[in-house]
Amino acid sequence: MSPSLLVVVTLSVVLLAGGTVLWQEHDLGLANIQHEQLARHRNVLMGRAPNPWRYRVLAEWVAEGFIDGAQMVGASRPVVVGYLALRLLQNGLLFATAFAYYRRLGMDARRALLGIMIFASACTYANFNSDLSVNTYFDVLFYLLAALSVLSAGPWWLLLAIGALASLNRETSGLIPLLPLAKWVAHPRAAVRQWRRLTWLPIAGLAIWLAIFLGLRVWIGSPPQSWQAEWGYTPGLPTIAMNLSSHLTLMYLVVTFSILPVLVLWEFGSLPDFLRGLFWLMVPGWLALHIAMVPANETRIFLVPIVLVLIPGALYRRGLKPVTQPASIASTDD
Repeated sequence: MSPSLLVVVTLSVVLLAGGTVLWQEHDLGLANIQHEQLARHRNVLMGRAPNPWRYRVLAEWVAEGFIDGAQMVGASRPVVVGYLALRLLQNGLLFATAFAYYRRLGMDARRALLGIMIFASACTYANFNSDLSVNTYFDVLFYLLAALSVLSAGPWWLLLAIGALASLNRETSGLIPLLPLAKWVAHPRAAVRQWRRLTWLPIAGLAIWLAIFLGLRVWIGSPPQSWQAEWGYTPGLPTIAMNLSSHLTLMYLVVTFSILPVLVLWEFGSLPDFLRGLFWLMVPGWLALHIAMVPANETRIFLVPIVLVLIPGALYRRGLKPVTQPASIASTDD
């Protein structure tokens, strides 16, 4: 990376990270962070939060470290300073990693910068009815790191380590072990002869995810009732009907997704194998599951497929070549 490009990328990441966090803080207010955010944080650490928040422990462990650090430096409001410092660092890492991911897909620097700008725009519409959502943004970061590892043909243990950390953070990380299968999903017949090499890593990753998923529930215990029952939601058709009949939900979905799905599907066949496979692995199932399980007006739950698939798919054009093809995926020329 040239010095001038490094300056442009650094400035862009700092501006986008600062702007999105300030926007989120403006929506919430400092009093919310000092009281409601802190109460939720303590409930998770003490195992009193409802399901599934009580099992999203990694984000709160990290947040506790930032709060302790703010106390050590003598901040007058250590909870606020700690949380905002964490969110600034999170968003900085998110935009920098997204830029690296888009470049690895073969985009030029200008197109990759446009991608993180669109991502920042989606983040500004994803604050409805949320707190600082530290575990959600860690989830997005872990998915980006995992996809970048696969595209870069990183060592097998790195993907397993990313998946293990992500499993301590949020249950939605369960698709991370499947990312090495993306190119195979686009060309399933081309990889039949190498199915053992293709499947052992996803199987190992899923086993780790399941062990942590179950282990957290044994260690922390189960709440007396689900959050859906506590808040009056019924998963399945009632929640689907609620989401699809709400003008507020539809509005937030439109402003968050914009026309990205249209642009992706417009020339879907011209996308690289990795993105097309990733689309089928993630997008339909992710959307269907969340629309059936949770209020979809909280559109931060869709940031993973947006940043991982829809933004690069919408910006991609014919002729771009990935910097490095995944070594763990069978070639379509077999």
